[in-house]
This record gives sequence, C-alpha cells and structure tokens, in this order.
Amino acid sequence: MGAQGDTNKVGFWGDGRRSVSTPVLEPSVKVDHYEQMRNALEVSATTLLKRVITKDLNAAVDQVEITGSFTLVATAQERAIRDVYREVFMTFATWQRNDLLASKRTKAEDDDSKPWLALWGLWVLNFFLNSLFSKMRSILSTERRMINVIIDTGNRQGLTQNEIIAELRRKVPFIATSEAQRIARTEVTNAANAGAVQGAKSVGAKRKFWITSKDERVRRGERGFNHAVMHEVSVPMSEPFIVSGERLEHPGDGNNGASIGNLANCRCRLAFSI
Repeated sequence: MGAQGDTNKVGFWGDGRRSVSTPVLEPSVKVDHYEQMRNALEVSATTLLKRVITKDLNAAVDQVEITGSFTLVATAQERAIRDVYREVFMTFATWQRNDLLASKRTKAEDDDSKPWLALWGLWVLNFFLNSLFSKMRSILSTERRMINVIIDTGNRQGLTQNEIIAELRRKVPFIATSEAQRIARTEVTNAANAGAVQGAKSVGAKRKFWITSKDERVRRGERGFNHAVMHEVSVPMSEPFIVSGERLEHPGDGNNGASIGNLANCRCRLAFSI
C-alpha cells in the first residue's frame, strides 16, 4: 500500500506544477466550477427529497392520528435517492473523464463506442443492490426516532392526543428540511466522488488525492473524525484512503463500513494524477 501522507507537496491538483485536470485554467477556477456543479445538484436533490420526506412524514402523522401508531415506508424516498445518485454519478463521471482527457490533450480511441458508459451503469446498479438497503434503514430509523421523540415528549408533558398531533404537524416541515439537506449533501458527495473515480479510471488515472474544502467547517478531530489532516493525501487508484482509522475509497464512501461521523455532511472531493 502506498504511504498515505507522502504527497510530496504536489499542489492542489496533484502534479506540483498545475492542475492535472487542465493546463489552462487556474485551480481556483476549476474549484469554482466543481462547486457550482455540486451545489446546483445538491439544491435540486434537497428540493426533491424535502418534497418526498414531507409527504411520508405527513402520512405517518395521519396514521398516528387515526390508529395511535405509524409505519414509514421506504419506497418513495428510495426512488428519490436512486434518481439523485444516478444523475450525480453520471454527471461527475462524465465531467471528470472529459476534464482529464483535456489535460492529456488527447482523445480516447473508444470515444465513439463509449464502452465506459455500460461500466458506469453497472457500477450504479451494484451500488443500488449492495448499499441502498442499509442506507434506507438508517434514514428511516432517524425519521422514526424524530417522530417518536415528539410523541414521547408530548406524553410526558401531559398533552392531549390532538395537541400531540398538532405539534407533529408543526414540526414536520423542520424535520423534512433538515433530513433532506443532510441526505442530499451526504449522497451528492458520495455519488460525485464515486463518479469522479470511475471517470478517472476510464482514462487511466494513476493516483487519487483527497481534497478538503479548507475552511472552518472541515472536520478536525471532533468526535474522533479528522478530515483536515487528509488534505492532499494521495493513494494509488486501487487502494482506499485510511481516514480516522476507517477505509474509504473516496469521500462519502460507506461501502467499507465507515461511520456516519466520517460521512454525513462531508464536502471533501478528489483530484487525480494521470
């Protein structure tokens, strides 16, 4: 395994001289473009998820009002997350591939047949089959807990059933908003970086570099998770990063059992050398 942290101070984009993604634009311009794409996708994902979660939570409150209990069904939220992941993954896989090809000043021989698209499709399908169930279980568990906390608090305070229902309906928009924002940021980061990795692999990238947002919100050891020390750390494309003792193929990757503290609301990204 390559020694993590031995980055040789390669610079923001990984080659010590300029962006490995382009020989023309300054890194700050490239970062701005990346952030604009990610932010736009995050906003649209948040809007979609908020609408779906609000509908699910209101249905749960209706059940509480009628029967005194509730069940959350994953179907609509799972479909929304599938749509978000697929769109973000393909967007960033394509962008990263084209960006690296531009830096090589070349055109891949297989550009006309685009065989990599089939491989990307299989990668997304594999994610759905192997990871989405556990993600949905965690998401629904969080939403279920939020509803139960409101109900239990109302019961301890001696509120009537109607008062508890009113409190639930008042808080649904806040729960839906916070959950939609958290899920959107987490899954957009995951899908964007997973897509970037596959796009980079399709043009023969050799190493990947962990890049933080370099601001005060970057994890710095709070609750045992530190992303600040990962800035510009590089590993071969085939190896995972070791982040606070956990294996991540890229920022946002939970496929190796990474803790939520390493994943939720992460904004880190990758750069590559070819």
